[in-house]
Formats: sequence, C-alpha cells, structure tokens
Amino acid sequence: MANLIATFTISLNQPATGRVSGKWRTRDGTAVAGVDYIASGGDVVFEPGELTKHVDVPVIPPAQGAETTYFTVEVYDLIGADNDTVAPGPVIIMPESDLRGPPGPPGRDGADGRNGTNGRDGIDGADGLDGQPGPSAYQVAVAAGFSGTVAQWLASLKGQPGQDGADGADGARWFVAQGQPGAGTGAQGDLYLNAANGDVYGPKSASGWGDVVANLQGPPGADGSDGAGGGGGGGGGSSDIIAVTTAPVSNQQTAIAEICSVAVEAGMAYAVEFMCMVRPSDPTKGLSFGITGSFGSQTIQMRGEYPEAAGGVTSKPIHDKATVIAFASSEAGNSGNLFKFTGLVHVISAGTFGIGYAVATQYDYQEIVRGACLILTPLGAVPTN
Repeated sequence: MANLIATFTISLNQPATGRVSGKWRTRDGTAVAGVDYIASGGDVVFEPGELTKHVDVPVIPPAQGAETTYFTVEVYDLIGADNDTVAPGPVIIMPESDLRGPPGPPGRDGADGRNGTNGRDGIDGADGLDGQPGPSAYQVAVAAGFSGTVAQWLASLKGQPGQDGADGADGARWFVAQGQPGAGTGAQGDLYLNAANGDVYGPKSASGWGDVVANLQGPPGADGSDGAGGGGGGGGGSSDIIAVTTAPVSNQQTAIAEICSVAVEAGMAYAVEFMCMVRPSDPTKGLSFGITGSFGSQTIQMRGEYPEAAGGVTSKPIHDKATVIAFASSEAGNSGNLFKFTGLVHVISAGTFGIGYAVATQYDYQEIVRGACLILTPLGAVPTN
C-alpha cells in the first residue's frame, strides 16, 4: 500500500511584518519515525503579510489491528518574527479498518467527452464548364455612363500625386583605406576595402569586422613593353602615398577610431600631412586626435592644429602613438572646422600609419566629412640605430 500524506499547518499569531524564516522537523510521540512515518524536516519562510504555511510528512499505513499512534511537528530557530508561531497539532495514525466508513452514495455522472476529429476531405469534383467572357472594365464604365475613349478612361483613373514618403534609413557605407580596418572604423552593416591588397571585410557586426570575406584583386597582368629611356634627372624621393576618405567617418566613443591609413616601409622617413573637416553636433563638446596603425617608429615629431571656440587656432604637439591631443571645443558651424596634422615620422618596422579621432563625451556625435586626406612623402632610407 502506498504511503499516506499528513499535512501540518504552521501559523503566526498575526501576519508577518517582515520576512520570517525558520526550520521544522518531525518529533516522535507514540509513533516512531521509520516505522509509522517518514522522518522529515526543512525550512519554512513567511514573506511580509503571510500568516500560514503547510508542510507534508509521509505516513506509513498501519496494519489492521495495530494500535493508534501519533507524532508532531516542531518549529525552531525562528528569525525575524515579532510574534510567536502556533505549533501544529499532532497527527494520529489509525489502522485502515478504523478509518474506513460505510460506502457513500454513487457519484455524479462525469462530463461528456470531447468531440472526435473531423473526417478526411472528399475527393475534388470535376471542373465545371467555362463561363461566358464578362465585359471589360472599360465596358462596365461605359454602361455606367462614362463617355470617352479607352485612353481617356485610363487617364481618368489616375489619382492626384501622393505626399512624399519619409526618408529611408541610411544604407551601409564603404570604407576604403590602406591596411586592415580598425575596431572603431564604421558601424554595424558597413563594408571595408583594404586598398593595399583588395581584401573585403564585412558587413560589420556587433563583435567587429571579423575575417576577410572576399578579395577584389585579380591576378597580376602581363608585363608591359619597356618605355623609352628618359633623360638623367636629379635625385629625389619616391612618389607620395595618399589616402582619401570617400564617405563620412563618425564616432560616438571616447576610444580613438581610425579615419584613414596608408602602408609604410621599415627604415624609411616620411613627411606627414593630414587634413580633415570636422562636423560636430555640439560645438561646445571637445574631441581628440591621435596616431593609429601597426607600424613601429623610432621618431615621431608632429603637431596638430584645430580652431577652438575659446581663442582661434590651437596648436599641440604629439610624439608617440600612445598619446592623444585633445581640444576642448569647436568653432560654431557644421563644416568649417579644419583639423591639420603635419610632421615627420621615422619607421623602424613596416605596417600601417593612420590618423584617428574620438569624442570627449561618450555618445556625443562628431563626424569627419568625406574627403579627409592623408599624404606621406617618402624622404629616403634612414638607419635605425
């Protein structure tokens, strides 16, 4: 026979005003744990406003003819109560023959069962005969009183022009620069082309740019024919290395986001010139500029100039990648704030050299207008020691 369940009610003298917790356990009376019931216990918790809790104890059914016994539940280690608990009364265990009364009257009829599922659909009937062609929309219009040709009727159906719809959301932007994209470049959904090798990244996700998804650089073409010999010229440096942004670069973070970059060679000295137009959402908020990229340098001698609102153009030096130069504000206006970087860099390990910027206040909007230009002029090889 399965165990029975005895339910005890543990009560407070009045509802709890705060959280009340304690423990409970069974205690033998004439009933013995393990023989007449299963020893039990646990935690009891009253939340504010609660008055009673119920706990269950399994009872082992006694054999016929066994003596009537009892056991109780004890509450202890009560915490947080500003009033006493009411201990549950004992549970009396009686033989099954003493608990069974005379048969009761028949119960009520049960509720009707659910309807069965519908049967399957029948087979489709054969197609009916085609009806006679109906009049055209133009013929219906004529019958309703329209007077004119088909072209005139079609022209009469044209309504007045509707209002212009709202502007759609900005689409994804392409960023083109030398080297891999920086973490602060672009927003989710944007694409990036490494102009140095044709690698394509994107669309950018919440976790960053990810791996290269395509490459636009084709196989090397055939060598062209040799050109005619030129006259002797004086010594000079190599051609300028130029990067120009084709889309605006925005940033709302205090971490430096790269605007553009170019590839540089080890053991070379370069003259650097960078210019961009800044469009701030709030000219009273500041911004900062810094040097980005993977190159290693022995010497950086550069100076940045920016028109602060407080007193004209401010000039500040920068000598390493770890330092940024900050400007407290911008001149009023949306696109008349020219930032300019000039200087000299001596590269000791190849990589990318770039310029980046950041906002002074988190989530303040600043934008670099498209057309930002970075120019590096190689000056020649320089020893690294």
